[in-house]
Amino acid sequence: MTAGSAGTAPAARVHPLAVEVASEFGLDISGAVPRGYDELPPSPDLVISVCDRALEGGVPPGRTRLHWSVPDPVRRGSLEAFRSAFSEIAERVGHLTGSATDEHQISD
Repeated sequence: MTAGSAGTAPAARVHPLAVEVASEFGLDISGAVPRGYDELPPSPDLVISVCDRALEGGVPPGRTRLHWSVPDPVRRGSLEAFRSAFSEIAERVGHLTGSATDEHQISD
């Protein structure tokens, strides 16, 4: 399974707190570059929007579409907001792929 990420108005860089939280989950996204919808393959198998602005902003068509209303951690700007968003998305992806485990939870 291949996954990608894109948005309606990609930032110039990945937020430093997103990089920090991803590393807590064992992921290195320090070299990731934000992309727009125009960089997605045509008609992906599944499109998941994770914020209400993205859903309203013209999510690209896909064979299957889901919407997960996850609060944007940038608005709160705290490490805990990024942890919460990452944990929620990781849990949902785990359920979607049948690989949900408690290892995606971060405790303080």
